[in-house]
Amino acid sequence: MFGLVLTFYAMPPTDNALTALPDNQVGSGSGIYKMASSLGASFGVAISATVLTMYSNSPESRTFMGRQYYCA
Repeated sequence: MFGLVLTFYAMPPTDNALTALPDNQVGSGSGIYKMASSLGASFGVAISATVLTMYSNSPESRTFMGRQYYCA
């Protein structure tokens, strides 16, 4: 599902961004586009993981808050 959605999202902007460039700059444009795409994806994963961890009720998922001692 993710791959299918990513295909429909990524193809039109990539085509538009790279067809507007001259032939001698397509390689650089492709690298810049891919770097920006990867950076955006990494921020998206980090933000999603942070939000998911914040709203999780499991004590094991809250390790980013530091040491926690539980008395049973």
